[in-house]
Amino acid sequence: WLRESTPHNTVDETIALLGEQFLVGLPGRLDESLLLWKAAMGLATRDIIYTSMKASLSHPKTADWSDSNQARVRDLVETNGDLKYYQAAQAKFEAQAEQYGK
Repeated sequence: WLRESTPHNTVDETIALLGEQFLVGLPGRLDESLLLWKAAMGLATRDIIYTSMKASLSHPKTADWSDSNQARVRDLVETNGDLKYYQAAQAKFEAQAEQYGK
């Protein structure tokens, strides 16, 4: 979302914004993300409601893709800066989670 809303910023500028101004959540760690958001906003647990709307849908796994398609995706993610951005988001998330646990 942040990368899309700041199209004129470089990846490094966007990562700097991420580090300074945002609480990061990760889709693969949604439960933890919700707890971090709850704490940051001073909400009670009862204020957080989550239900999976697409639990029954299946998505193709990249491991099932051909080797050439997997290589193309890896190249695209590395070339456009998304890999660097996601790694920065993961690091920010880990720091937030560590702070939450204190």
